Amino acid sequence: MVGLLAGVFMAGPIKAAGRDALEAFGISGKRVAYIGPGTADQGTFFLFNPQGGIEVQMGAYESGSEKGQSLLGLHGKNGSLRLLLRLHGANDSPVIVMKDKTGDDKLVIGLEGNAEAPYIKYRNGKGSMVNLLKE
Repeated sequence: MVGLLAGVFMAGPIKAAGRDALEAFGISGKRVAYIGPGTADQGTFFLFNPQGGIEVQMGAYESGSEKGQSLLGLHGKNGSLRLLLRLHGANDSPVIVMKDKTGDDKLVIGLEGNAEAPYIKYRNGKGSMVNLLKE
C-alpha cells in the first residue's frame, strides 16, 4: 500500500495558490485527490470522479457560525452533496444529513441543545420538517 501511495502522489509538496498541497493523479493524468489547506488555513481532503467532480470532501467549515466545525460530505455522480456528516452548534454535536437530488435536507439525525437530546427529522410532503422523536 505504501508503494502504491508513493507512486500515486507526487514526490514532494506542490504549491497551490502559494500554499503547500498534495495532489494525486490517475493513470489518465486526471486529478483524483487533493490534500491541502482550504481558504481559511484549515486542512481539506477531496476525492474526484473521472469527470473532475467532487466525490468525497472532508475538512471544516471556513466561515459563519459553523467556522472550524468538522464535516464529511459524499457527493452524487452529478456532483451534488447527498450525505453530510458534520458537527453542529456550541457543543459540536454530531449530525447526519441526507439530501435529495435538489439539495434539500430530507432526513436529519443528530443531537441538539445543551442536553444533546437526540432527534430524527424528515421533510414531509408539505415541505415542513417533522421531528419524529418530539415528546
